[in-house]
Amino acid sequence: MMCQRPDRALRTTARRVSCAATTVSAGPFSHAGPGSRWTPFFLVLCALALLTACARTPVHVYELPEREADLYPTADVRQGVTVAVDEIRDRRRSERYFGVDLPGHYILPVQIIVSNRGEGRISVRPEDVLLLEGRQIHDPLPLQEVTVYLEQRRFRGRAEEAEAIWRFFEGLSLREHILAPGETYRAVLFYEMEPPRRETRGERFWRERQDFLRMSPLFGQPRLQLRLVLTELDEAERLRFGPFAVGT
Repeated sequence: MMCQRPDRALRTTARRVSCAATTVSAGPFSHAGPGSRWTPFFLVLCALALLTACARTPVHVYELPEREADLYPTADVRQGVTVAVDEIRDRRRSERYFGVDLPGHYILPVQIIVSNRGEGRISVRPEDVLLLEGRQIHDPLPLQEVTVYLEQRRFRGRAEEAEAIWRFFEGLSLREHILAPGETYRAVLFYEMEPPRRETRGERFWRERQDFLRMSPLFGQPRLQLRLVLTELDEAERLRFGPFAVGT
């Protein structure tokens, strides 16, 4: 029986201990093969690629429903012309039509629908729409303020996507338009909403009391009212619609 020299046995044992220590230190990324040291780096690259793909995920939106104005419960009719107002306060509806939760960022989209079933041409102009809170006038927000969330949060300031967002919202926004008989026009105005704040018990009591009085048929007056005036071009007559309750 051959006997191993003591110095050679010590070197063999040291090599085995060194290999075992290397395997343990590699942790969950260790496996057999010469390329095992690249495994953590490869996983980091995969994670970065996944994050980049998520950041560039496109926003899918749907067109606003092409409903006639007389279908809405708040429709108002004058001489064959019907006007309706649809405020989009629901988060899911906002994400579906605009790609972002605008009410969650204190922006209220208000869709205005005008159906011309009269005999003359009707002119619609943004300056003929007025949102009132008592005697205080609320102007619609400029498009720059509406699109800033998508530009900064969703597309990281990339110029081509920002321009596409601008064109999308510009196409939705209310602009001067002339309706021929039988046509329907749909467009959106965006208004700033007040962020909620903490109320004292006294403030809550008086607010709930005023809300009750506004909802009562005897005293009811909504806090925000939208008024709209259209022009019948052939007769040069102004047609007044509303007030429509907004923000109730």
